[in-house]
Amino acid sequence: MKQTHVSLFFLILLIYFLAGVNKTLAQDYSIKSHDLCSTWKVFNKKTRTFHDFRPVGRAKSVKFKLSLKENIDGWLEITSPTGSSVLINGYYFGCVENKLSINLDSLLQANHRNVFEFTVYRESGLTHTNLSTIFYERIPTNGFALIRNGENEDFMNFYVLGGMLILLFIGFLSRKFPRDTQEYFSFLRSISFKNREETLVSSRPFNRTNVLFMMLDSFLIGFLIVSLVHLASGHVYFPFINGQMSFSDLLIGWLGCSVTVFFSIALKYLLIIIFNNLFRLGDFRYIQHFNSLRYSIGTFLLIFLLTTFTYLTFRIAGLEAYFIFTRILVFLLLLRIVVLFFKLRDFTSFRNFHLFSYLCGTEIIPFIILYKLVLG
Repeated sequence: MKQTHVSLFFLILLIYFLAGVNKTLAQDYSIKSHDLCSTWKVFNKKTRTFHDFRPVGRAKSVKFKLSLKENIDGWLEITSPTGSSVLINGYYFGCVENKLSINLDSLLQANHRNVFEFTVYRESGLTHTNLSTIFYERIPTNGFALIRNGENEDFMNFYVLGGMLILLFIGFLSRKFPRDTQEYFSFLRSISFKNREETLVSSRPFNRTNVLFMMLDSFLIGFLIVSLVHLASGHVYFPFINGQMSFSDLLIGWLGCSVTVFFSIALKYLLIIIFNNLFRLGDFRYIQHFNSLRYSIGTFLLIFLLTTFTYLTFRIAGLEAYFIFTRILVFLLLLRIVVLFFKLRDFTSFRNFHLFSYLCGTEIIPFIILYKLVLG
């Protein structure tokens, strides 16, 4: 793809971000909250019936029903101790990390019904003091909003600002290092099973140019983690990040995630050196680091574009599309391991079993740990 075409594409995307800003500023509404604690029910083993949950009581599971009207614009916020499970109509929905927000309009579209039975379960018990279920309904107003949904508005502002900063960073790299940008953005080469002649493979991984592209990858991953924690409604996790953060907290969380990812990339390179010396298969350091980083940038940039288009178009969290994007991401990261296997096999004459054992230490085990931490 020519550089002019790439510039035009990112310019169109930048305009789309600005359109998202205008949509946010145009919204005027009030928020009406409904505390659902009066509808809580618990099971009585003696009578084998459900009865009201007493304020001084304690139970492992609490049920409540919610009847919704079509085209409702609202969300359900469940607050309970970390590790509590939420079931909807008897099916597992997700795990609560202090707070869990469920977009009700998306729930209606996905289930084609308007009555839902929610169950919150915790092995060590739930009480009126550690459980909260509040239904928020967004009601349009003709004038200024009486109560603003600050959390959703803060997230929209964060997403637009963060997305624009990422696009500007890509533009800076493309302008300052056009040849290196072309090699890092050669995504078709990144999925090829054969190694090609590339100048960046022989360069030092931590020179100024490569560090900048490592920063781009870190900012992309950090931004997606923070965004998907909010958009995927409890299906993506990260320490200290939740779906109810203010604008400043979101920016700090993004920075924290990005720094963590950057140092994990550096730690992975150190891991490559250690296992490379241990297995003595050949000097994979440069080629594995470069191909892994290039593939990572391409993968997360694809998910970033899909998420951005979906969110700025519908402006709804909890859509099934975000869950699909996370599954696509997992598939692409698994595919990266397969691609690296063939790329490294093309680089050495050792047995496949030895190469597979090497990749277990440098790619597969770190991937499993990351999957467990972020996607549960």
